[in-house]
Amino acid sequence: MWAEMHCTRSVLLAGLVLLAAASCIKYAAAEGLPVQYGLLGLGDLTTEDQGGPYNVPLVQSFEVEAALAAKTGAPGGPFFDRDIMNFLTNTECLEATFNTFASFGAGLPQSLRPGKVIGGRRANLSPEVQAWAQEVALDEQGHVRMVREVLGNRGVPCPTLDITNGFRKYFDKALKKTSNPPFDPYKNDANFLLATWSLEEIGATGDKGCILLATNPGVANAISGLATSASYQSGVDRHHLWQRRNETVPEYGMTIAEIVLMISNYRDELDGPAEADQPLYNTNPNFIAVPTQNINLVPTDIRGLTFSRTPQQVLRIVT
Repeated sequence: MWAEMHCTRSVLLAGLVLLAAASCIKYAAAEGLPVQYGLLGLGDLTTEDQGGPYNVPLVQSFEVEAALAAKTGAPGGPFFDRDIMNFLTNTECLEATFNTFASFGAGLPQSLRPGKVIGGRRANLSPEVQAWAQEVALDEQGHVRMVREVLGNRGVPCPTLDITNGFRKYFDKALKKTSNPPFDPYKNDANFLLATWSLEEIGATGDKGCILLATNPGVANAISGLATSASYQSGVDRHHLWQRRNETVPEYGMTIAEIVLMISNYRDELDGPAEADQPLYNTNPNFIAVPTQNINLVPTDIRGLTFSRTPQQVLRIVT
């Protein structure tokens, strides 16, 4: 299993597959999210804030308006800032742990309450990508530190992560073929960039969607910082991938551009009907498409606005 995540009141297990491989990761979020929907590992978010407990059935709509409804009192009661920050603790721990091992060959500092890690090691990277990986790792450690500071002793610990199998199962599912040899996210520049990009864009869109749920302006501002940081990071990842777009990844016999396309499509299938993902090339006239080359380093709608995902949409991808 990819990860085991914990709750502040009790240990609640929910399947978290790095970006949607069935049962590759176990993921406990906030004060709830027990397993209810099988493969997706979703469930009800519960909280005891303000006279609870409340039981909030997951909003079925995939629009950001649904997140606002959950905030203001969707069936059963609202989400609270602590629930959102605990949810983000899980996703930030995932990103920080993966990148810290890739960059420095060791896990998170003990002060950040790291979980057990299977398969974490230093990645085989060129000097250029190594420098970038170290910057991302330090940023992600900072993100975990931020949620720890906000939550204090009420925060959930980091999950157990199976890096060895999580990425391989997720990529195999997205690309509809079995990697040979098994996909290793730490093998080289191309594999690492694909893996970290596949995480970072979930963070960018998911963090942006969580801003709408925050009640405290300070918390909303902190989540905005997570979202903008993740957007910068995913943009740099895309730039690196664009430069390598015609390289073949031998484990799949596909180019990087082809792999990005299939992962983007897979994430969009999982999170629902609303468009929230785009590949390296964009020829869709309903969105901003650059003439001739169709380069798409910053995925946006026709207004040039980046996409958002609700926590429910994120969970449909990562569980």
